[in-house]
Amino acid sequence: MVALQSGDQEMYRSGGQSPRRAGEDETPSVQERAFKEAMCKLASGVSVLTTVDEHGCKIGLTMTALISVSLNPPLLLACIDNRSRAIPALVARKCFNIHILGAEQEKIALHFAGSDVDKFRDIDHEINAHGCPKVAGSSAILECVGDGVIPAGDHTIVIGRVFNTVVEEQTRPLIYHQREFHRI
Repeated sequence: MVALQSGDQEMYRSGGQSPRRAGEDETPSVQERAFKEAMCKLASGVSVLTTVDEHGCKIGLTMTALISVSLNPPLLLACIDNRSRAIPALVARKCFNIHILGAEQEKIALHFAGSDVDKFRDIDHEINAHGCPKVAGSSAILECVGDGVIPAGDHTIVIGRVFNTVVEEQTRPLIYHQREFHRI
């Protein structure tokens, strides 16, 4: 059992809401450039999130901020830039798919990181039973339904409940480190 610090106890008593909002305390923040430089030292797996908007338009984006949260129920979280066209669909708790990319999918990662509006043109994919695009060839696909969103600075934390997985055998991961792709 982990002992709660006094600030943690206050947050626990308040129902999980921090008594201070970001930017309201006197704690200084590190400069953006220094923060980016430090964070690029963290090697991360590369994933693509796909969903559809309210008009049925397919949306996809490359991301490295993906974390398993819970096994029971199976939950994950993804951190998405607030400027993303995916945010309204994810806030509406629609379905989305997470594609964990393999070592040979660098072109897919770069394609979905681009600004092209029709990101699915020339991309081998199918639509699942819930209307979300599934990109072919991924090491793993986690089909999710939105379970919550949390605003966090210039990003939104999206929590997804995984309702189906598709896993390929014998694949190596695509890794992003020091602003470059790597293979293990």
